[in-house]
Amino acid sequence: MTTSPASDVDQLGPAFLPADRLEDLELGGDAKELAKNAETAEALLDTLASRQLVADAVALLSQTLPIRRAVWWGCLAAWHPEIERPPQGANAVALRAALAWVKHPTGPNRLAAERCAQKVDPASAIGACVKAASLAGHCEGDDEPFAPLEIRLTARLIEAAVLLAFERASTRGTETGAMELIEMGRQVRDGALTWNVDDAS
Repeated sequence: MTTSPASDVDQLGPAFLPADRLEDLELGGDAKELAKNAETAEALLDTLASRQLVADAVALLSQTLPIRRAVWWGCLAAWHPEIERPPQGANAVALRAALAWVKHPTGPNRLAAERCAQKVDPASAIGACVKAASLAGHCEGDDEPFAPLEIRLTARLIEAAVLLAFERASTRGTETGAMELIEMGRQVRDGALTWNVDDAS
């Protein structure tokens, strides 16, 4: 019996929730009410952003992005406030491990991320990101579909990573606004901001 190679979508991994299941999103009370009347995830995201419900907008994206793209967004967010003073030591190694998993989500790269997660502050954006990479899952081979592990927890860790990155940017005086990070998430979702411009998978 032969099998077809996994599609690019398969290798991106599943989202915690499909974008059309707005009623199941884990949001705050006000955002939950808004979700009941939203026709699409994009419309809900616009509403949340316009009302400055930043945490809920971040939660929506982290829960509906394919998991590999979600971790990529977390990595971008974690790096953003560190541009002028790049992370050093264990933090630099951990961020590289998370990025290595995003580009090649193999079992060994997931385990490498797991080891790195034990050496950095779990309450930091980088710590949350590398922990997410260690829990998301992996592909057995280039033509195999993504095998998910802890998808819900991964999504919540990315949510935390993005919010922590925003806080970090604020304390360091970096001009990174919440709306900029949300827009970054939109671009990741739409495939406009990928880890490889030639191959988004």
